[in-house]
Amino acid sequence: MRGRYAPSPTGPQHLGNLRTALLAWLIARLSGAEFVIRMEDIDIPRTRPGSAEAILEDLKWLGLDWDHGPTTLDAADPWMQTSRTHLYERALEFLKEQGLVYPCWCTRREIQEASAPHERGAVYPGTCAALDEEGRAKMAKERPDRQPAWRLRVSPDGGPNIVKVHDQILGTLEQDLVFEVGDQVLLRSDGLWAYQLAVVVDDLDMGVTQIVRGQDLFDSTPRQVWLAEILKSEFNPGFQGFETWHVPLVLDQNGERMAKRNEAAQVDRSQPPERVIGQLIRTLGWDFGDISASDLLRQISLESIREL
Repeated sequence: MRGRYAPSPTGPQHLGNLRTALLAWLIARLSGAEFVIRMEDIDIPRTRPGSAEAILEDLKWLGLDWDHGPTTLDAADPWMQTSRTHLYERALEFLKEQGLVYPCWCTRREIQEASAPHERGAVYPGTCAALDEEGRAKMAKERPDRQPAWRLRVSPDGGPNIVKVHDQILGTLEQDLVFEVGDQVLLRSDGLWAYQLAVVVDDLDMGVTQIVRGQDLFDSTPRQVWLAEILKSEFNPGFQGFETWHVPLVLDQNGERMAKRNEAAQVDRSQPPERVIGQLIRTLGWDFGDISASDLLRQISLESIREL
């Protein structure tokens, strides 16, 4: 078993990020899994210099150790997403061979105008999905200044695609990828790789079996589980599925989820780490006073985390 914490180095961590890291570490250690760190720096325009180093320092300061993770923090480090683009290219080529992806020239505005309203936002209406070679050539000629994005067909046979996943905390989620998600972008028109592809390829390739993250990401789990099943033969033939734990979000004084731009929610390393851990745990309804990560490990169980 292998768990992971995969932060994005786009600025200082806030207390919500740290609590997720703490829970991911606790769940891995309590279940006897390895714990790894992966820096998700694939969104290059938003990545800030020094953020990755600061994140690792925060984790060390809290007493959260890891078995594998970034060392050099440069483009050659295999635990940095920006060093793994060759794997995403390989995944896209594999999906092309399966006939599961297609180029899309649609703009965001065109998608909004053509999409039926949905509570999760615009669902891509499939405008470019049915284009044949002649149609694609015509689109490329009409839009010479726009590189196409590449989309994943969530319904290769034209019917519904219902995926059911079970989370250790939130229970079961059933989702129709056709109606609720639509054909997802894997490679953006600006040349950047989409999170939905990178995270699945990385988890498969790194042998991750245990995923701990915020509840706000539960909605994206079915599409990732479905894509992992498609890609496992290419990246991890022995893949047995993910065990997911979607943990409650930490809210600010206004009842809204914490953001990195909120300086009041950022980590204050001038105080003892035990005090910060105690503060984080109290947001979950547990009170052990000021406590170290290693002592907390002896105070709680996987079952108590499942009951969050």
